[in-house]
Amino acid sequence: MRSLATDLMYAGRPGLEAVAAVGHQVRRLPTASPHPSGSLPAFPVAASRGPRQDKHCSWQLVGAGLAPLAFGVGCRRLTGRSAKRAGQQLRSSFSSVAAPAQDVQRAEASTKGAPFTEGSVVTLQVESLTSQGQGLARYGPSGWVVMLFGALPGEEVEARIVRNFKRYSEAGLIRVLEASPHRVEPRCPYFQSCSGCQYQHLSYEQQLQWKQRHVEDALARISKLDLPPDVVQPTVPSPLPYHYRTKMTPHLQQPPPMRQKLAGKQVARGDHANVPIGFLEESWGELRDFTGRRWKTVIDVDQCPVATEAINAALPRVRENARRRSAAANDGTSFSALAELSASSPSSSSSSSSPSAVASPGFALLLRDTTVDGVVTDGEAVVTEEIPGLGAFSFRAGGFFQNNSSILPAFVEHVLSAVSAAPDSGSSAVRPSVLIDVYCGVGLFALSASARFEQVFGIEVAGASVEMARENARRRGAENAEFVCADAEAGLRKLQRSHRSRLAGATLAVVVDPPRSGLAANALKALLRLEPSRIVYVSCDCATQARDLQEFTAGGYAVQSVTPFDLFPQTRHIEVVVVLD
Repeated sequence: MRSLATDLMYAGRPGLEAVAAVGHQVRRLPTASPHPSGSLPAFPVAASRGPRQDKHCSWQLVGAGLAPLAFGVGCRRLTGRSAKRAGQQLRSSFSSVAAPAQDVQRAEASTKGAPFTEGSVVTLQVESLTSQGQGLARYGPSGWVVMLFGALPGEEVEARIVRNFKRYSEAGLIRVLEASPHRVEPRCPYFQSCSGCQYQHLSYEQQLQWKQRHVEDALARISKLDLPPDVVQPTVPSPLPYHYRTKMTPHLQQPPPMRQKLAGKQVARGDHANVPIGFLEESWGELRDFTGRRWKTVIDVDQCPVATEAINAALPRVRENARRRSAAANDGTSFSALAELSASSPSSSSSSSSPSAVASPGFALLLRDTTVDGVVTDGEAVVTEEIPGLGAFSFRAGGFFQNNSSILPAFVEHVLSAVSAAPDSGSSAVRPSVLIDVYCGVGLFALSASARFEQVFGIEVAGASVEMARENARRRGAENAEFVCADAEAGLRKLQRSHRSRLAGATLAVVVDPPRSGLAANALKALLRLEPSRIVYVSCDCATQARDLQEFTAGGYAVQSVTPFDLFPQTRHIEVVVVLD
C-alpha cells in the first residue's frame, strides 16, 4: 500500500474556529466549550497527503479533532484537490471508528449529557476494542460510552475522564483493577506514551482475532453488503510480531507551532544535546506555548521493538548526529536554520556499521533497512530488497515499499494466486491473459506476476517510482511489462486508447492498491468501464475499501473472499485483500 502522509497543523482555543479540510473547500467546524484551564486541546487546521511518505502516519481520534499516529508530522495548508483528498481521509477516519463517529464529525465538545465532569475518576468495565485500538466501556444506567487507550475487553479499570463529547467521553487509564487473561507485558518502555503502537499489551493471537473482527465490522457497517458469515478469513499472521519494520522516521522535537509563528520563528534556547528524537506522544499533555495553546511533544525513543535489529543498532549514531546538527543550527538564530542546514548538507547512504543521518526540512530522520544495502539514511539513495521466491526490487530509500519484508512472500503470493486464477463464473471461465496493476509503485505485484500473464501493465503517478519499475523490469528481463506514469483515472484511459485492440480481445484482471483514501470516484468508474473478469483490491484502510465495495457490487461484481494480513503487528493497522468477480 502506498504511503499516505498526514500533515497536520494544530490550533484551537476559545473564540477561535477549528478548521478541517473537507471536500473541495475548507469547512469551519464549531469550537468546543472552554476547557477548565482556559484553552482547548488542539484541533487540526489542515490536513494533506504528501508524496510517497510513510503510510502509517495515519489518523487517530484525539478529542474533537485528529492527530497523526507516529512516524511523521509536517504542516501544510490545503486548497483544491489536496483539500478534497484530505476531506476524504477525514471522513474515512471518522467512519472507521467502532464508536459514535457522527458525534466526532460534529466536533462539538460539550459536558451536556455526560454523567460526570472532565477530570472525574471513574471505574469502568471494558466491553470491546474500537478499530482505533481504544477500549470501549459503558457507564451507568444510560450506557454512556467511554473510550480509552490501554484497556482491554473484560477488564475493570480506573480511569480519569479527559474530555466529554455530546454522546461519549474519552478517558485516560490510571490503573487496571482486574486484568484480562489476554493481557501481556509490553516490550517497549514507551508503550502508552508513544503513539506508534496500540496493542503491545494484548497477546498476538488476540490481536489477530480483533483485527479480523474490525474488518468484519467495517464491511457490515459501511458496505452494508449481504455477505456470507465466513467471507472474512482469519488474519494471516506476520512471521515476525516484533522487529519487522524496515523503515523508521523518528522526529526531532520542535517548538510549539504558535511560538514559531508569533516569535518570528525564534527557538527558545535549551539543551540541544538532549533534544527529544522519536515519535509523538499518545495523549495531549499539559504542555502549552506562551499563547496558552496545548501541543503534543515528541517522546524520546532510543530503541523501538517493532523496528529491525539493524535499525536499532544504527539508531544511537543517527540520534547523536542529528542532535549535533540541531545544536549547530540552533545557536540562537532562527528555527528554520536546521531545516536549511539539513536540506543543503550532503547525505550519503551507509550500512548499519557506520550510519549517518540528515534531518529533512520537516525534521524527520530516515532509517531504511534492506537485505542488500543494510541501513541507509539518505532518502534519495537507491536500495534493493531481495524477497524470497519473488526476486530483487530496487526503490528509493525515502520512497514507498512495504515495510514488513517477513510477510511479503505470503502476502504477494496470495495476491498473485487470486489475480491469475480463472474467475468463479462456471466451467467456461478462462484464466486472464492481461494484468493491470493500478497504483503499482516500483512494480511489486506487476513484475512478480509477469510470468503468469501474456502482458502486464502498471500505472503509477510518481515518476521516480515508474523509473524504478522500468529498471526492475529490465533487470528481471520482463519484456511483457509496460509502465504508465499517470494517476489512476488518466492511466486507465491512456491504456484504453493506446491498447484498445489488445485489451478488447483479452481476458483482463486488475490489481488495485490505492492510498488510504481509497479509489477516487473517476478512477473507479474508469476501472468498471474496462469490465475486468477479476479485481483484487488491496487496502490498508478497510473503511474506505468497504465504501468502494459498494460501487463494485453495484457495477455487477461479487465479493469472493476477504483476507486480512497483519503487516503491522502491535498496531491497529491491517492490510486487507478482497477478491471480486
